[in-house]
Amino acid sequence: MAGLAPIVTAGLAIVVVTRSMLTPALRPLDESSGLPALPMIELALHRAPHRPSEPVRRLAELIREQLAVHEQAL
Repeated sequence: MAGLAPIVTAGLAIVVVTRSMLTPALRPLDESSGLPALPMIELALHRAPHRPSEPVRRLAELIREQLAVHEQAL
């Protein structure tokens, strides 16, 4: 994103980012801006097949929690 931000801020391009990545210099564009709605995407979290360590298990849990919070906000 660091390399794209100056180009987007200068008005030379648009970029698809999550809402949490928006900065004060960026504004969201949507259907009212003349753009089509973006399709939903599917995410998959893959872990090693053996019993995960506690840090790995906790990280996976945090990722799921954060995605659930963002999904509810939609």
